[in-house]
Amino acid sequence: AAPMAGMLEVLSESSASISSPATIQRFARNYGRNPVGSGPYRLEEWTPGERCVLAGATPEARFRRIVYRPVPEAEARLIELEAGSADIATGITPEATARVRANPRLKLAVIPSSFQVFFELNHKRPPFDNPRICRAINHAIDHKAIVERILGGFGSVPDAPVAPGVQSYQPQTPFRFDPDFAKAEFAAVYPGGFNEKLVMWTCSGRYLKDQQVAEAVQGYLNAIGLQTEFRVWEWASYQQTLYRRQQDGTGYGSSAAHMWVLGTSIPTADWRLSRRLVTGQSANLGGYSNARLDALLNGARRELDPAKRMEAYHEANRILWTEEPPNLFLYNQQQIIAMQKGIENFDAVAFEIPLLNQVTKA
Repeated sequence: AAPMAGMLEVLSESSASISSPATIQRFARNYGRNPVGSGPYRLEEWTPGERCVLAGATPEARFRRIVYRPVPEAEARLIELEAGSADIATGITPEATARVRANPRLKLAVIPSSFQVFFELNHKRPPFDNPRICRAINHAIDHKAIVERILGGFGSVPDAPVAPGVQSYQPQTPFRFDPDFAKAEFAAVYPGGFNEKLVMWTCSGRYLKDQQVAEAVQGYLNAIGLQTEFRVWEWASYQQTLYRRQQDGTGYGSSAAHMWVLGTSIPTADWRLSRRLVTGQSANLGGYSNARLDALLNGARRELDPAKRMEAYHEANRILWTEEPPNLFLYNQQQIIAMQKGIENFDAVAFEIPLLNQVTKA
């Protein structure tokens, strides 16, 4: 019905890859577990939660087999690597990096990431139905201390509502750590004090030091006089609860909380911003709504002039940072990956997908 400026961006996504009609007809909803492709590997085995095995199928395949194994515990991943039963381990913790560097058989790769982690705010209930409070709470936490003391320097202080490397990124002035200002803003909006308990949810192990950072944030909020209630979730249950629609159609499972930890690495501006922030979008869990932002993002979607399109996104990012923040921004993370010394030519894209097409193993 209208031009779509990001059409080529959409078509470059893996979700837009050519699909097999015959296989879709045969497997229906299980199509994703029976993939058909044209690359040098074929799916040999897939036991969900245990392992996925790809077998070389053409002369272009560099390896006879590639085995992916999910190992939830970071310490267990590192032990697998040290024992030689794994070649590459992702999600290494900051405190384990010295151990990797001290091992002559291992090496470390620190790769930029487009992941930004934040507390998404519930704009449908107090206190975050007031933009003034959404701005104030970003001054209540010490972002620099989080990056240096909890992430061990493997990250950066947010200076925009998207991370560096994301289309439309334009640096702003970072929020200063000013708990007195945050406390005064709460007092101005709630002269009698905000007496409701803030319900905070976080996952554990999905993002770099997510639970530890969330616990630190709880301490910062308590320090400005807020009462908080904290809950840690396992990722699968957490994601299912957040996006579960309520029976009365008024919201999602996330409506039971005031704020919840999430992160996103999506590198394209339209998909990154519109899906979570345009009024009424299905992924807009917090109920964020801003008519000017809607106009900018919907207009950018149809704007075929690249310069004008970026102008719209930059103005949208300015609003999201300086006027009506949708989130309590936490940190931009980095990818910390360890591997055997004999692995060469390894890389990973910014949204944290390992690239093995050029890898060699001595």
